[in-house]
Amino acid sequence: MIIKTIRLQDFRVFSGLHEINLTPKIKYGSKAPITLFGGLNGAGKTSILTAILLTLYGRHALEDSTSLKKYHANLSKLIHHSPTQLINSNSAFTEITFSFANKGIVKDFVIKRAWAQKNSSVDEKLTITVDGKTLTDLDDRQAQAFINELIPIGIADLFFFDGEKIKSIAEDQGGTALAESIEKLLGLDVIRRLGADLDLLNKEKEKEQGQAEDQEKIRLLELELLEQEQIAETALEDYQNLKIQKIEKSQEHDRLSLELQTDGGAWSETREEVLRRQEDLLTHQRLIKEDMRTIISGGFPLLLMGKFTKKVARALKSESITRQELSFHKKAKILQGDLVEKLGVNRQDVLELIEETFAAHLTSPSQKAVIHDLTETQTASILEKLTNSQNLKTPLKQALEELNKTNSELDDLGISLARAPDKAALKSQFDRLKTIAEEIGALAESQKSALGERKAALYKGLTFARELKALHLKLSDKARGQRAYELAKTTKKVLTDFSQKLANSKIERLEQAFNNSFENLSRKTGRKLAAKIERDSYKVTLKDTNDNHIDRNDLSAGEKQIYAIAMLDALGKTTRRNLPIVIDTPLGRLDSVHRMRLAEDYFPHASQQVVILSTDTEIDNSFYNKLAPHISRAYRLDFDNSKNSSTVVEGYFWKDKQEGQG
Repeated sequence: MIIKTIRLQDFRVFSGLHEINLTPKIKYGSKAPITLFGGLNGAGKTSILTAILLTLYGRHALEDSTSLKKYHANLSKLIHHSPTQLINSNSAFTEITFSFANKGIVKDFVIKRAWAQKNSSVDEKLTITVDGKTLTDLDDRQAQAFINELIPIGIADLFFFDGEKIKSIAEDQGGTALAESIEKLLGLDVIRRLGADLDLLNKEKEKEQGQAEDQEKIRLLELELLEQEQIAETALEDYQNLKIQKIEKSQEHDRLSLELQTDGGAWSETREEVLRRQEDLLTHQRLIKEDMRTIISGGFPLLLMGKFTKKVARALKSESITRQELSFHKKAKILQGDLVEKLGVNRQDVLELIEETFAAHLTSPSQKAVIHDLTETQTASILEKLTNSQNLKTPLKQALEELNKTNSELDDLGISLARAPDKAALKSQFDRLKTIAEEIGALAESQKSALGERKAALYKGLTFARELKALHLKLSDKARGQRAYELAKTTKKVLTDFSQKLANSKIERLEQAFNNSFENLSRKTGRKLAAKIERDSYKVTLKDTNDNHIDRNDLSAGEKQIYAIAMLDALGKTTRRNLPIVIDTPLGRLDSVHRMRLAEDYFPHASQQVVILSTDTEIDNSFYNKLAPHISRAYRLDFDNSKNSSTVVEGYFWKDKQEGQG
């Protein structure tokens, strides 16, 4: 990932629109990864880091945003206000443009988060553009999920962090700060929450004490079921009323269309024909999408695992044949014994004849193991599903081709409508026709919403009905509850074992990455340390080359910072994510020796893109000269007290634009 630009509009200390170029440049024949921002305290350094995190993660990027109401209040505070301005803005936005490579394919992304103050509420909008195409089919929740899949929030603070993050790891003796980072890195926080949910389930099962309690649950569920039935009935009534309104509007639309056709002549007829075709295509487009959703909602996941499903099918068929052979062998053996017993003869020739007759059917059956305890009916059902899943490829491909064809024709019709000549005499009629069409569309959406509400109520009602059924069954058979309890306990143990094995594997790699990073950052001081991370508490033990324990309190403030940066570097490398590093005021507690270590051995190689937000005392003249060969761009943040606003100026403190940019 490479961040190309940041755009800020009336965000915190930045009044108006500011666009900042962060794209690394080629310098001395290779890419210079560093972009350097210099600013005094309060000039906007932290605002840039906050803007990146807010753009990507919204509510989860701001502290003290535990509720949506609190988050909107925080967003409102982020809009720039100046006491000297007569009229202040009531809106703001942050936007980042970046390239992102996935499986060798590089795409350009633009993510924009805009919000506006409206009375006591805040209206927020998240927009995602990929290779110039805006993703319009995602709502805000889906758009946020899209970003989280691209750049998981759990690892964000391993790449976008400030001096406080360094300080928390440097001074962390008990492993608390490191534990949080490791759990996010491994996804153990999700497993922990699932374990807590299972514990809650077990507690509920343990609380079940008899029929009276169950009867109270049944009473409450019946009330919930009745409420959902009423909601569904009301929604159906709303749908019917909306349907009548839509019919009336459609009739008015038809009447106006007829008048317009009479007044407008051939041009009007042509336009109406295009509009009708457009409406037909939109309906066709919606039906195609519904067909595609139906296809995908079936056995489509199995289609994506073609080789695996074939392997499963072969295994199931082989086991079916083995089961048949075993069954036939068993029956033949019984039949032979029954025949000998019924004949009751002692003649050797008769016995040999029976033996010879059954010999072909008593051959030892296949010794292949049957590992799936399935009936033939179950096996046939699974094989049918696997076969059907492979048949989805053709209809899905055909639907996609038809959708592309429809979209292309819709684009052409849109161009035709846009290029159609306007006649002033017909403008008011067209405007009214457009308004009615929009009203019809709104009524259709309301109908859809009413149906959705009814569907949701029916689904909830079905859920309550199932719970009622389960409770009634439990009253007659308490063993069902006990089985769920045991399953939950077993699942909890499996989760615990899995998380421990995953943590052990990752922590070994983390230890090695830390040792390499710390040795690289401190190799010129003669200090060599190795880290051992406890698997249960994540507490870090440091040892020297002679395997002697090193008390972290004995490290200097600078060495503690180097330790923390090395740990963050190791955590980032363990994620195996190639993300930029954005670090705010990283050097406040370092002496000149350790600053030089970072200048020479960390910042130039930490990532393919490194953004440093610094004060003039953190990166002074000598430190700047060490970094200079690796600096693509340098900016200075100048704060104007009279305007209560900062501006972004090319160049770094004592460096002018030319020197700063190299």
